Amino acid sequence: MDFQLTSAAFVDRQRIPIQYTCDGTNISPPLDWQIISNRILSFALILEDVDSIKGTWGHWVIINIPESRRSLPENIPNEKNPEGMGIQGINDYGAIGYGGPCPQKGEHRYIFNLFALDRILYLKESITRYEVRNAIEGNFLASCQLTVLYERRS
Repeated sequence: MDFQLTSAAFVDRQRIPIQYTCDGTNISPPLDWQIISNRILSFALILEDVDSIKGTWGHWVIINIPESRRSLPENIPNEKNPEGMGIQGINDYGAIGYGGPCPQKGEHRYIFNLFALDRILYLKESITRYEVRNAIEGNFLASCQLTVLYERRS
């Protein structure tokens, strides 16, 4: 199954624009994807910093993105149920919604992981990326990634 994640704001393996980071306005970026399947019931998205000194750090989690969606707009409100977008969970900052790149030192890789699911996820109120990963482990139709880089300027 061909599955691709892109953004109008940046290119895979390039620097993420500052407005999507803690040094800017810290808003979520626009994302687009393409997939053809009549078995998809929802999508799940997880954004992680794989170079954090604390281990992999979760910046964003959304589940139950409707199967009819093929994009997420820029600047999704940091609320649990943004209209028509799914359910946002708790990031590793302890907040609901998007928390942009904010590395302490050096250049970090941030990976947007998008999963096509053949079900709706029924998880507790305050979901985390760990719970989502456990719920979908080995049980998704397809996945794709988009990687961005960021290093804070002094």
